[in-house]
Amino acid sequence: MVDLIGPRLVPLLGVAALIAVLVLARMIRTRRQGGQAGPEAILRGGLGFIWGDRVLAAVLIGTLVVALAVQGVNVVEVYLVRQDLGATATQYGALEVFAAIGTALAALIVGRLTSDRGRAWAIAAGFGGCALALVAISQTPNYLLLAPLVTVLGLSNAVGNGALGPLFLLRTPEAERGQVMASLAGLLSAVSIIALIVGGLVGAWLSPRAIFLTAGLVALPVVLLMATIAIPAAEVSSGRSPNRSEAIRRSISHIDRHRASRQDTAIMDRFKAAGEPLYPDLESIPPTDLTELDE
Repeated sequence: MVDLIGPRLVPLLGVAALIAVLVLARMIRTRRQGGQAGPEAILRGGLGFIWGDRVLAAVLIGTLVVALAVQGVNVVEVYLVRQDLGATATQYGALEVFAAIGTALAALIVGRLTSDRGRAWAIAAGFGGCALALVAISQTPNYLLLAPLVTVLGLSNAVGNGALGPLFLLRTPEAERGQVMASLAGLLSAVSIIALIVGGLVGAWLSPRAIFLTAGLVALPVVLLMATIAIPAAEVSSGRSPNRSEAIRRSISHIDRHRASRQDTAIMDRFKAAGEPLYPDLESIPPTDLTELDE
């Protein structure tokens, strides 16, 4: 942006963007949902309520680890892009555009989530995508492959964060929402600062690629653990399953059915490509003349 319009106009564009955000924020209308909290619940505070909710506690831990990983690599990102991959300043700035494209696409996914179980799945998938994207970025050989990976990272991060807020809001009684959301925002801000410090310290010892790889490999198992706790707990709390064991069985069954469906579709596609009949036993049956049935 600086290369295109000069350094003086860039701050003005930032101010204009901020004004646009404020205008859009004033246009937002919210709906209230959730029960009233009792005196004992109010005394527990925001963190106390989060730790008392199995879904929120698991999601919070996973979110903090992913935030540490994603924010930590920001310190060395410029060295990976400019030095290792030899990108120009304009190409480096264009990565923000690719990340924004992923963020915009995430809105199409997050807007369709209507249950805590769906939001828990979205958070797990989004943050898992972040971890995998960090690993892939660490191995990318050139800028052309980096750009789509940054789009995937932006998409995954936006899906996870987009489902995070509604999950915390709608699982929290109205009287406690302020404390819970303040605790969540405070922890995320603290982790962001810690991530910059850790990233800077580790950057003195490891290469940028090694930091991206380490961040992804550390975050991925934490996200998987989060998913195994949060998703079954969300099913139980929503009444879809009577207990955690049944919820895990249902989740595994759903994954198996989805995998089997994909395998069946792949086999049928191969038959079509080879020109073979999908149902050879039915080929010998003569076609029925529907006009005779009408008469």
